[in-house]
Amino acid sequence: MSIPQLSIVSVNDLAQRLRIDPKKLRHIAAHAGDYYKPFKQRKKPKPFAKKSKPAKVREIDNPSELLKTIQRRICDNLLCGVPWPEHVFGGIKERNTVKNAKLHLGNEKLVTIDIRSYFPSISNKVIYDIWFRFLGCGSEVSAMLTQLTTFRRRLPQGAPTSTALANLVLISIDGELVEFCRQNSITYTTWVDDLAFSGENAELALEKAISSLRRAGLRVARNKVKVMRGSKPQILMNQTLNNSMGVNKIYRSNVRSAINKLVTHPPLNLKEQFASINSKIRYVDTINKNQARALTKNLNSTLNRIKNSSLSPYTKAI
Repeated sequence: MSIPQLSIVSVNDLAQRLRIDPKKLRHIAAHAGDYYKPFKQRKKPKPFAKKSKPAKVREIDNPSELLKTIQRRICDNLLCGVPWPEHVFGGIKERNTVKNAKLHLGNEKLVTIDIRSYFPSISNKVIYDIWFRFLGCGSEVSAMLTQLTTFRRRLPQGAPTSTALANLVLISIDGELVEFCRQNSITYTTWVDDLAFSGENAELALEKAISSLRRAGLRVARNKVKVMRGSKPQILMNQTLNNSMGVNKIYRSNVRSAINKLVTHPPLNLKEQFASINSKIRYVDTINKNQARALTKNLNSTLNRIKNSSLSPYTKAI
């Protein structure tokens, strides 16, 4: 795919675009690693899930506010003009999981794959090539932008620039895959590291995608490859497709469990939990209004039970 060139050839030009003194920018770029405070974050278990599983630990690289400010300016002033292809959805304004899923609605087959450890697998060399070859910046500018947007020789978790750069890496290598899907009437979309293919010939794209990623040094999580035919639920990012869109059964079950827990295990902060449940129901409403109405009815019924019980003092918080 052809991307408009940034054509930033001098550090002074870059500093002007990022609204920062050139000397200060050079210093921060040269010592960018010092502006991170990594920490480990335990992934929150799904609320009120029936089975408790060991919480997954996620490494967050956590750039400082100063570096984040520069990274946000890189997004706003350098990457905002990228004409993202129609098949790319993750992290792009006015594109969301619902719009992504709708493109696959009602297709005979749905195939999904997940790129294993995507951000950590993207090296600083790959990011340099994005700035230098793909976006047309000068060599010194590309080196500086690479310093500002990578950490420990890889794409960092938690940096404002990482999702856009990850998208650019993918579209820099998936040209053959896009054309293959077009020729075989396969719908292809991406959500950062999640790739989806649908249509009668969707399975044909599987090996093509894996080989394209492998050539770029990326691997697919084989245990997350899913082939879903129309005779069974087709699920993409918590949404059930097939003939009509809806939120998958597990997600709705977790919301119902959260509602029931308001009675069986009253939370210390009922207002906070109520807001959390309402937020989930609003999400369901964007996909399937009938499912949302059923959950709202369940929530209202439960709140009436609380008001008429010994738990009634809690309702003052709502």
